Amino acid sequence: MIGTMRKRSLSIAVISYTLALLYAVSFVYYLSSVATSVVYHYAIAVSLMCLVLFFGAVGLSFGKSWGRTILIFGNIAFFAVGIWMITLFPEVIELQSFDQNTFFNSLFLGTICLAAVICAYLAQHKVKLLLNPDMKYMRKSVLVIDDDEGILTTMKKILLPVGYSVLTASSGERGLQIAQTQKPDLIVLDVILPGLKGREVCRRLKDDAATKDIPVIFLTAKDSPDDIKAEMDLGAIAHVTKPLHARLMVAKVKEILG
Repeated sequence: MIGTMRKRSLSIAVISYTLALLYAVSFVYYLSSVATSVVYHYAIAVSLMCLVLFFGAVGLSFGKSWGRTILIFGNIAFFAVGIWMITLFPEVIELQSFDQNTFFNSLFLGTICLAAVICAYLAQHKVKLLLNPDMKYMRKSVLVIDDDEGILTTMKKILLPVGYSVLTASSGERGLQIAQTQKPDLIVLDVILPGLKGREVCRRLKDDAATKDIPVIFLTAKDSPDDIKAEMDLGAIAHVTKPLHARLMVAKVKEILG
């Protein structure tokens, strides 16, 4: 999941640079077309909109959420104005001969289609998450090892919205495999697991040079002083008692990873 998020961030960066270049070129072209275009007043409006969208693309390239907002609403306005102009000026879509106005019209139609595509992409929730300025813990991952599907689902629901990647495993053996290959930033571990028990999982994690530095939180119904001491002696960093309390868990994760 971490790799996927990095790929998405790279895709957004490439898209933003491309859009910035496109809007800069479009701004210059539309502005130069004012004197010759049959719809010169539209050329002025579009050139100004391209300038605004250029700044939105620049903001997006720096990972700013306001850049995404400008691009979404700017392209919605661009699309709406474009459709209105086609209705008001039918000659905009007449492409019988290739001259300056025809090229202007072709660019105009292409820009309208591009506006719809840009809005559809940037409106996705996963893009919003990547650009949310409140996501201070973005790209840090939490591996949850628990045989209770309800716990796995709940952990995803409470950690994903605050910017963490969430990996899950329903057995100790599978959890060890994921920890060794994915190297999560934090592991939340149940004690009672099918097969390999939670404390043995923790012991093996701490004995492995590749995973020994990953902090471990035990999430379990076993909460006697002896149980908690045994967990701490194995190298765990914290103990959280079931039933799962969402706010407490999020606070504990932020405390450790922050």
